[in-house]
Amino acid sequence: MVDMMEKFFFTKWLQVLYHWLCSNPNLEEVMKWYNGWKELIPEELLANESIRFQINRATYAQQQAVAALGGANANGVHDLSLKEVIEAHAQHHGLLFKIKPGRMHNGHQIYGFSNVSIIIDSLHQKVYAQHEETWSLESLQGLLELHNKSLGKRH
Repeated sequence: MVDMMEKFFFTKWLQVLYHWLCSNPNLEEVMKWYNGWKELIPEELLANESIRFQINRATYAQQQAVAALGGANANGVHDLSLKEVIEAHAQHHGLLFKIKPGRMHNGHQIYGFSNVSIIIDSLHQKVYAQHEETWSLESLQGLLELHNKSLGKRH
């Protein structure tokens, strides 16, 4: 079910949201629409990391629209790439997001989300973080938790 939602539902849902946010929207209407759809998603699906990641993308897009309409972004809102969402998430939390030149994994560029190595699968709209020798699907919140956990190991 999660795979179907990612492939079919969220692709279109986020596209509709982004186009709506780019057209000088009534943000109250957007929030009602967003909350209405979110309420239709069963709790067990909302508990899934991949689903939460997609929901976080929608939340972030709405936050960007609010900032843009408030004058914070003179260029307005545009379709954000996954990389841009992750970069903004890092900046929002005061963390560094940077490319690791020359480092690749399975054909994907490796980036540093602060002290966490990540790869971004733009085609499938997923982010993976390195856990010792393996790579695991992560949410934006999961990246923060990994960062904080790694800080605890240093002390």
